[in-house]
Amino acid sequence: MLSLKSHKSSYVALAPATELSLIRHQLNLPLLNAREMQNKMQRLNSLYSEEITLAQLNLLDSHDTARFLSVCGEDLTALKLAAWLLFTFVGVPMVYYGTEVGMLGLSDPDCRRTFSWDKKNWNHEIRDHFKKLIKLREERPELRTGKMSFIPSASSKQLIFMREKLLVIINAGETAMPLERDISIKHLIYGSAQFQNGRYEIPPREAACFQG
Repeated sequence: MLSLKSHKSSYVALAPATELSLIRHQLNLPLLNAREMQNKMQRLNSLYSEEITLAQLNLLDSHDTARFLSVCGEDLTALKLAAWLLFTFVGVPMVYYGTEVGMLGLSDPDCRRTFSWDKKNWNHEIRDHFKKLIKLREERPELRTGKMSFIPSASSKQLIFMREKLLVIINAGETAMPLERDISIKHLIYGSAQFQNGRYEIPPREAACFQG
């Protein structure tokens, strides 16, 4: 699991230490920086054929786990970055009910709370973010069937990969990250990027998709 949460966020404020320890035990995964996550993803994808990886089901949370937003200390930006990875990574994204509107929940059965149909209880900022990423995936077949290749980054907080000719950059760091000069792109398709000093840079804790 890539550590997408802010260093200012705290798990401690979310639940008692015993509950948090249980959650981490259930996940049974260490927090990884971008380089470590890239290596793990490459290794896992190499174990299966392309047909299988394209059809694999990817999810952030489920009825068997604590909800992502609760685990990351209700860090909305962390959820947004995780959604970026979910919808641009190889495989089929699955959204557990309520994640798209910011539902909370700790270990089972708390993660199976009743969904509220009152839109006043929804986080519309998160919902709009999910809708835009779904639209991006629908419009770009590369994100559904394109081959994936990672690009090494000089930063341990930045994940960079290609889906065919689409370039995806996820900056989980607290500072802006300039695009490497040897990476060729044509234009920004979606996301947050600023053109500074002759090249694009990704703002802190933001992501972008470029036409390569």
